[in-house]
This record gives sequence, C-alpha cells and structure tokens, in this order.
Amino acid sequence: MKREQYISEDDWKTYFTTLSSKIKNGFVIEEKNDLLPFVVLSKKNHKVNHNFNFIMSCITLGIWLLVWFYLWSTSNRERKILIAMDEDGKTFVENCF
Repeated sequence: MKREQYISEDDWKTYFTTLSSKIKNGFVIEEKNDLLPFVVLSKKNHKVNHNFNFIMSCITLGIWLLVWFYLWSTSNRERKILIAMDEDGKTFVENCF
C-alpha cells in the first residue's frame, strides 16, 4: 500500500528559507529531488592569501600563525551538506562525507 505524504505550507516555507540562507552563504546546488524533498549543496574551497598572513605573523610576532593555520586547514576541503524533510515535514541539515 502506498502512503501519501502531506506537507504543510509552513513546512515548505521553513525548507525553502533554510535552502535560501545556505545559498546566500555561498553554497551551490549539486543534486535536487522534489519527490523526496532533499537538496545536496556544496561549497568550494577558498584561497588563502599567504602573503598577507605572513606579514601579519611577522607583525604579531608569531601569534597570527594560529589563525593562518586554521584558515589553511579549513580552506583545503570542499564542504557538502544535505537539506531534507523527514516524514513529519521537519527540515534538517546534515553534513555529507
């Protein structure tokens, strides 16, 4: 027996609000499915300005090295997330590995 899924208008608004906020933050849609409402988004890695960070490290006597290392380590990977609705119509966001 096939079970029909009814999603209220407020649940759709929450879903699209979450989706639009992630797109404004720089994510791009990779995969989309409207029957099982989910979207896979990805965000490309960004470049680190090593010249600026070297100068800041020299000015702050090496304290800026912690910030530089953090920026470098987070910029190397591409991030993917999944935005979907469960059976109750609640929107959730998960990291894809």
